[in-house]
Amino acid sequence: MPPRQVYYLQRTYNIVASLSSRLRFARDLYNILDHIKNNTPSDELKEKLRLLEKVLRSVKTAAKRVDTEEDKKRKSANEENKSADKGAKQARNDASGEDVEEECLNEAFRLGYNLRVVSSVLLVGQGPRGNKVVAKRVQPGLEELKIHLKLQYLEDSHKFVLPIIQRFDLPLEGPTTSTYLVFSRWIPVTDIQKLMLKSYEIVAACLVLARGVEFLHNNLIAHLDLKPDNLILQRSTSGRIQLRIIDFSVSTMLSNKEEKRSAFQGTMGFMAPEVAECEADPSLLYLPLKADLYSCGRVFLFFAWCITSKHEFHKVLDWGNKLIAQAPNARPELANLPDLLVDSVVMYNLHVSPTANHSLVEPNSLNNQGLDPPPNIPVLPWNFRSLEASAAAMFTTSYSLQISSPTAKCTYHLSPFPAC
Repeated sequence: MPPRQVYYLQRTYNIVASLSSRLRFARDLYNILDHIKNNTPSDELKEKLRLLEKVLRSVKTAAKRVDTEEDKKRKSANEENKSADKGAKQARNDASGEDVEEECLNEAFRLGYNLRVVSSVLLVGQGPRGNKVVAKRVQPGLEELKIHLKLQYLEDSHKFVLPIIQRFDLPLEGPTTSTYLVFSRWIPVTDIQKLMLKSYEIVAACLVLARGVEFLHNNLIAHLDLKPDNLILQRSTSGRIQLRIIDFSVSTMLSNKEEKRSAFQGTMGFMAPEVAECEADPSLLYLPLKADLYSCGRVFLFFAWCITSKHEFHKVLDWGNKLIAQAPNARPELANLPDLLVDSVVMYNLHVSPTANHSLVEPNSLNNQGLDPPPNIPVLPWNFRSLEASAAAMFTTSYSLQISSPTAKCTYHLSPFPAC
């Protein structure tokens, strides 16, 4: 089969010049949408793509970690005291594993929780008020628990991490060997399609992530495993998208921003290259905060491919590309990236409420004619995904095209025109 040829036609419409220009614009628009409607994938192909997406999203991106010097010292001390502490060790073993899970489930049930086991460290279910919750098992004395407890007392931490709803120290009698922390259960970023976010809402999520990472770093906490699995989303009662950072299992607390680490930890694909090199050479040192910037950049790139607005896509893409510089010193601080540490609430106020009419206005064409895109309606970009969605909407609902400028404000009710 010969290669398929694609021809491009660029056409400019002066829609304020005459009625014929406006009719030509509307007719060509519908011809494009009609072509897309007639060439959309079949239901069978859509189902195959859906199943493929489901398989890809089911691939786990588990964090990796090797023992730090602190871990090795702790294990060494345990071995040295092994013979002198057999009784205590046996007691810990009896209270671990399934016994601890069972005790946690029973105590949670007594307090009104309905939980079930999903893994060796996670319980999920409902709280006393029917709210969705997750309980994570952490080991006493490790940095993860210390970080969670530190975050609970930091001002504004609730804007970036989840507050602890309940804490279960187990066993209920005797020395604590396991702790379960209960949090609200939100939607992971890996399931972002469930929320059907608009482009500006995805940008708002990026802003919250950036401010959250900046918050952790200002409090000398390096996450070291930033990735979509460790970010969660929820739509607030006001309709705005909220994002929180979770899972501090491989995170670390620093004494200063220049402190270095040598542990190989994180998730391949989101792990900074200097961290990955520690797998082959554990003696190498790196700056954890710089490693976080690389991971944050990778998450931005993940978000970018969910954005349909051309302008906002390139904005997030630019943030991501700058942060994933191979050399740690080449990665800019988040505060030095334009428009990144803006409050997401401010950005929301620049956009339309969900009840406003949608527009099918191509921004560049309007700007070329000295017109600004309407400030009170969102602008859809000219790409296959948005055009297909627009076509589906326009063939099933009544639609209006609204264009405003300093010199004219018009509303045109569109209906199909014959192809020319």
